[in-house]
Amino acid sequence: MLNPKLKLNPKIFNSDVEQIPIRKGFGQGLLQAGETDNNVVGLCADLTESTQMNLFADKFPERFVQVGVAEQNLATIASGMAAMGKIPFCSSYAMFSPGRNWEQIRTTILSALTGEHTKPWKTLLSCG
Repeated sequence: MLNPKLKLNPKIFNSDVEQIPIRKGFGQGLLQAGETDNNVVGLCADLTESTQMNLFADKFPERFVQVGVAEQNLATIASGMAAMGKIPFCSSYAMFSPGRNWEQIRTTILSALTGEHTKPWKTLLSCG
């Protein structure tokens, strides 16, 4: 039985339930986070529309960084922004992140968690 306190669509088990991609929820949630906190920044590895980060990028171009096909740089830049008090959200496909940038995640993000300048950073990993 489902928890009645959850705010789920009452049609969740019906065949006509509205279905939307998870990435759309990510894009809308990131936009909402950006409206709530000026320290939220978005970084993307050349998948802005695919991951729906374009919603954030269109409204906050000064807080959006397109790094191109460079997942290693994506993780390193996000780590530096987090160290400076920003709250970075990164997006890439799971095929490339964390696969391509595991070393950067390990050395620049995980090792920084013991430092004094630590803010959480988030990522969207989609199977593509």
